Amino acid sequence: MIKLINFILLYFTIAIDIKIFSETYDQYNNITLPYINKIYKQNTKWINDIFVLKNNNLILYENNNLIIVKDRVFINNNLYILAFPTNPIKTIRDLRNSHIPLLYEMKNKIIYIAQLYNVSKDQLYIYFHYHPSYYYLHLHGSIITHPLLDTRYRRHFFIDEIINNLKFDSYYYKYKTLIFELKSNNKLYYLL
Repeated sequence: MIKLINFILLYFTIAIDIKIFSETYDQYNNITLPYINKIYKQNTKWINDIFVLKNNNLILYENNNLIIVKDRVFINNNLYILAFPTNPIKTIRDLRNSHIPLLYEMKNKIIYIAQLYNVSKDQLYIYFHYHPSYYYLHLHGSIITHPLLDTRYRRHFFIDEIINNLKFDSYYYKYKTLIFELKSNNKLYYLL
């Protein structure tokens, strides 16, 4: 028991630095994308397993274009769901205006599922992370009062803003310098 307490104390006293990064198009191509490609298969295995194993305890909705699942932090009335396109896309940098119908569908299905749990559209955050924890594009749908929702950092890219930017420029996220936070426990923190 004492070992467990010491481990917990050590775990919470280890300092994790957080920094804001500005990732240019060149940095993405020369540093980030090779890193993503190197870890991609292992990093996305659990997501691919959802498509193959069809775990009915997780799946809330599916069709030919997308699948919506409960996130592991969807506990009690704290709604937290994820929408994945069936055709893999790595990050928001890969989105083009041809994806706009898919993005609307993902957004609308998240709203629909949330309503089944008595959560209205105006009680939802609907966003992508950049950089995500897993490099298979997934749209988050979370009740705004979720205790684990942390909006302090520049990691959230809201769906409506993404759609509007893609309407303006199909290559908006491909070439844009993206600003985001990374924690020092992320390998990209040191690569960038």
